[in-house]
Amino acid sequence: MSLTSRRRIHGFCLFSIGAILGRWTVPATTVSAQVSPKNPGEIMFGTIPVRLRMNKDVVLATLRKDYKVDDSGTKVNGAEFWSVWMTDKIIRPIGNLQFRRDRVVDATREWGSIGQTTL
Repeated sequence: MSLTSRRRIHGFCLFSIGAILGRWTVPATTVSAQVSPKNPGEIMFGTIPVRLRMNKDVVLATLRKDYKVDDSGTKVNGAEFWSVWMTDKIIRPIGNLQFRRDRVVDATREWGSIGQTTL
């Protein structure tokens, strides 16, 4: 077998392995700000799904494992408002939750920015 043939086979094997693994893994950057196409009543905070009508205690306990979650202290027509914050190097807001009767009635996710460039 020639060196060129071995390189082609090696390249094909690496490509195949990458394609197979890519189907089962998703980079965090693509997951972090998506609404699930399978369930339009679901929004992702990183790898944590938040669905409409989920129990408040379950949502808050799950999110607190990876994020800072703050009660705004505001109630409007019986709805409570909470903020979700990223706590890596810089604390920054990533979304908001609204609860009514201890159930999720609204969830929003910040998309963020990619920065400014000077051309």
